[in-house]
This record gives sequence, structure tokens and C-alpha cells, in this order.
Amino acid sequence: MTILNDLKQKINQRKAKLAVIGLGYVGLPVAAMLADAGFDVIGVEIKTDRVEKINASILPMEGHEPGMQELLSKVISGGKLSATPLYDDLADRDVILIDVETPVTFKDLSGGAAPNGGGQRSLNVCDINAVACKSGAIGSHRKHGQPGDLL
Repeated sequence: MTILNDLKQKINQRKAKLAVIGLGYVGLPVAAMLADAGFDVIGVEIKTDRVEKINASILPMEGHEPGMQELLSKVISGGKLSATPLYDDLADRDVILIDVETPVTFKDLSGGAAPNGGGQRSLNVCDINAVACKSGAIGSHRKHGQPGDLL
């Protein structure tokens, strides 16, 4: 079998080891849902206070996220999800998702002639620096030839 077929089989059997980088408003729900689906999930988060809260089954986000507290408690107590600030823990992961901020800014290409950012000479620009940075961190903590090498 090929690496992709092996990975597909692991995913179908819920034996693939997953990681989610960035445990904010997108990453934490994704990680928790994958853990609830039966996968072994590690979440990597650079904010150590957030890591501590997640591992204590405390929702680190402000606001009301319906059902999220119960889901977090379930997957943490069930041992399916854990959080860490260490990229070294990615070494054995089969699949790694990057869920970090990618802010979008407006760029006016009209030379100021387009009022209120309108017109056809404008562009929304996505800042992918955080994704590039995390991709580099992943690469430096992976073993060559692992299925997760397929990005």
C-alpha cells in the first residue's frame, strides 16, 4: 500500500493520530470534534495559560459557545484530547491541521479613487505569516518519511 492508502485506512479506522495547531475559536472546536469522533488528538498552543485551562477542562474563550464546555470536558476526561505548548509532541502525528489567525486587510489598488473601498481596483489581502511560521515549526519537529510529511 502507498502512504496515502495507509493514511486513509488509519483515518477510516480512527487510528490516525491527529494534531491541531492553534486552540482558539476555530482550532479548539475542531480538535474537540475530532477527538469526539474517536481520534487521538494533540492540540498545540503557544499560550501556556490556555493550555493549562484546556487540560483542566476549562473553556479558555470568552463568550457563549453552546455545548463546547461539555464537549471539552468529555474529550479531556476521556483522554482523547490534550493540549501542549511543545511542537516536539508532533513527531508521531499522522495528520496536522494548522488553525491560526490569518487576518484579512483591505488594499485599495485604485490610488484612492474608489470611495469606501469599493470599485473594481480593490483587494482583500490575507496575511499568512502565522501559517508559514507554524509550517516551519512543524517541519523542524517531524521525522523524515512520516505520512504527515504530505502537506
